[in-house]
Amino acid sequence: MLNICLPQCDPLFQFCERGEGCYATATGFQCLPDLSAGSGALGEPCASASACDPGLACVSAESLPLCVGGDGCCTPLCAVGSPDDCEMLVPGTSCVSWFREIDEEPGCLDTTVGACVVAQ
Repeated sequence: MLNICLPQCDPLFQFCERGEGCYATATGFQCLPDLSAGSGALGEPCASASACDPGLACVSAESLPLCVGGDGCCTPLCAVGSPDDCEMLVPGTSCVSWFREIDEEPGCLDTTVGACVVAQ
């Protein structure tokens, strides 16, 4: 089987076009329209990845201690293995790989990107 990796954006640096953000998809990180429209800040409720401000990710409410009022909330993305700023940004969290639940070889996925969540 031939594994072809499509170009991906870097969610930690956000080099997308104006009005877009680098958001997680099932196949990695892609530049998508920023749908946060004045909301989508740290801890605010979200229903999809692009509902958060660029640099943040939408995670389940139980993964984020300060999440109130929704099934999911926005949390910062981080670099796995780098000094962990998550505890300072969101007390009770640490940087956990975004693709931590992959059962197979991650292939093209960047497993060094994480999110500030409660480690499980």
